[in-house]
Amino acid sequence: MTADVVGRRTVVACPHCDTRNRVPSVADGFPRCGNCGNPLPWIVEAGDDDFAAVAERPSIPVLVDLWASWCGPCRRVSPVLEQLATERAGVIKLVKVDIDQASALSTRFQVQAVPTLLVLRGGEIAARQAGAAPVGTLRRWLDDALADPDPHSPGNEGAVMNRHDLAWQLPLRLTAGTYVLDSGLHKWDPDEDTAKQLHGFATGTYPFLAAVQPVTFTRALAAAEVLVGAALLIPVVPAGLAGLGLVGFGAGLLGLYARTPGMRRPGTPFPTQDGIALAKDSWLVAIGAALVAGDRR
Repeated sequence: MTADVVGRRTVVACPHCDTRNRVPSVADGFPRCGNCGNPLPWIVEAGDDDFAAVAERPSIPVLVDLWASWCGPCRRVSPVLEQLATERAGVIKLVKVDIDQASALSTRFQVQAVPTLLVLRGGEIAARQAGAAPVGTLRRWLDDALADPDPHSPGNEGAVMNRHDLAWQLPLRLTAGTYVLDSGLHKWDPDEDTAKQLHGFATGTYPFLAAVQPVTFTRALAAAEVLVGAALLIPVVPAGLAGLGLVGFGAGLLGLYARTPGMRRPGTPFPTQDGIALAKDSWLVAIGAALVAGDRR
């Protein structure tokens, strides 16, 4: 962030008391009137070099107006947007971008018509509107965008997956979730021999399980797998929560690998031929850890 961006200020008259305030282009929170303390309209310009600082870092949603000086509809919609920004002072920041002076942003946002309006939350597109529209239509569009839950605000983690989250989470959650859910469903109604085999294998590593009946143990294991698998596959479950469940489940399997004789080559962590099946479950722990870490970014 350059000193020019940090120091750039615009004189704004307070809508409540008419006091003139110098409003910065970049700041924490949102600007307030130095006289009456009410929120001020936050309307700034940005280009390729300073867009990240101006539009992607604010803690409040950002309304981006991608316009052009030669565009008649852009000139008509500009005062409407300023009116909306004034009505929602302290709620949104209006950032105006002349696409003729910001070719990189025009390409990034795939601008095919002007004006193009975006609502950004944390740099991610939450809503998009191409072309001018009456003030009532734009007000409803903006209010709908602002009403959507923010996936990065406290209490809404994982409420919705934005496109960036979807791109990296979906393959991990689908792969691990389908595998674990299918494993649990196949154990749901075990025959006695299968239950005894699974129970005997588990008690060799976790002796306290010897007190549990084989069929009861197998059904409890199946229920845990179904629960973890479903949490991974249901998108409204936060990635961190689903990841924690997967880490716990995978760690239990790796415990079997680490403590069962004959699973590892002597003196190494690498599997024997018999241990390959359990060693492969390390990928479950890795996926779970990635979901937990990614959800906290």
